Amino acid sequence: MEHASSPRRIILFGQQNLQNSILIGFIHQRTNIDCQLINTPEWSADWNEFNGQTLALIDAECARPERLQELLEQIFDQGGDLQVAFFNTQSTSPVERLMAWPMVNGIFYKESSQQQLVKGITGMFEGEFWLSRRLMAQYLERTRSKPRKITHNANLLT
Repeated sequence: MEHASSPRRIILFGQQNLQNSILIGFIHQRTNIDCQLINTPEWSADWNEFNGQTLALIDAECARPERLQELLEQIFDQGGDLQVAFFNTQSTSPVERLMAWPMVNGIFYKESSQQQLVKGITGMFEGEFWLSRRLMAQYLERTRSKPRKITHNANLLT
């Protein structure tokens, strides 16, 4: 969703380690968006009181894919202006399949630079998707089907 004037925040789900601490500092410095590091893959009801856009940035290596899917279910149930991106993703990882979820708008790979991550985060807050062409092509290939035949009267209101 695009809300240029609404407040923004990032909740980074990942291990409490030096790399993630440096990463949230870098993201905040480059985007001026508040960033919080959470070391358990669980949604807190307190976060629902935020009146703005939230990006849940999830370290793909912080938990098993099944546990990440449980976290997605918790996030999905919240409603609100929430979107999700995964980072530290391995190419062809089961995490890539989670892009089928409606609020998953970005997947960043292990080889992604911090600059690419920041550019993608900024883009997602502006309504963009940040997914690889390979992944998008595979997704479209799996989900496309022949549309129903359009009739001349299809656009008329009854």
